[in-house]
Amino acid sequence: MLLSIDVGTSGVRAGLFDERGDEVPGAQAYSQRPLEMSSFGELRPNRLVNEVIETIDRLQLNTPVDHIAISAFWHSLLGVDSAGRSTTNLLTWADTRAAQFANELRSQFNEPEMHARTGCRFHPSYWPAKLRWLKHEETDHFNKTHCWLGFAEFLCLRLFGENATYVSTASATGLFNQRNCDWDWDFVDALGIARETLPKLKTQTDARLTDEFASRWPGLADARLITVVGDGAANNIGAGCSTKDKIALMIGTSGAMRVV
Repeated sequence: MLLSIDVGTSGVRAGLFDERGDEVPGAQAYSQRPLEMSSFGELRPNRLVNEVIETIDRLQLNTPVDHIAISAFWHSLLGVDSAGRSTTNLLTWADTRAAQFANELRSQFNEPEMHARTGCRFHPSYWPAKLRWLKHEETDHFNKTHCWLGFAEFLCLRLFGENATYVSTASATGLFNQRNCDWDWDFVDALGIARETLPKLKTQTDARLTDEFASRWPGLADARLITVVGDGAANNIGAGCSTKDKIALMIGTSGAMRVV
């Protein structure tokens, strides 16, 4: 059995799948209320984590689950302190307040070169512009931050106690070098971002739930986290568009066309 958790900006879904990849009938749950996004495109990270927890609660798991897989919306950013508490709200892809800083990046760096290295142009959705905006506009929160995470990483920190990021989610930050599968440290240094504030990057994980959540969900007590991916990547794979000659069109709260 595999528990799949999908977190979008419009809601949370969870469901069980068998060894053939088929949904287990009647083993699906959905968030019961719409997520409250601010007019700026922010979400409350702890409230969203609680929505995930309550969605899993509603599954009423009666059978042991072997694996857990998570997909979540790409292009999000929040800070946490040394105890793992959020220091900022969750800035989503919809937050465009960093547009001015994205423009400044274009004047300071070679955008085509950085696009080839990181897969991301300079845009307010990505971390480079967002981090500059936070440093300039929310200095106190910026200075209190011990580590920068996306929402998927924050969720894993809360549920599994693992402070790390994963290739799929890191690839959408604008700071990940696709050529060597690591943070683009030259770019990170040029931006003035402290290296120690970026999470450890993993290509694999087999984390288990913390004691708190293993006790809450006995059916998941022995389950291992096997993958964490951006929802766009999951969408391409699920739609059968995993080669260069096929394009997946994803229409959700936002829209995107992607080629793998």
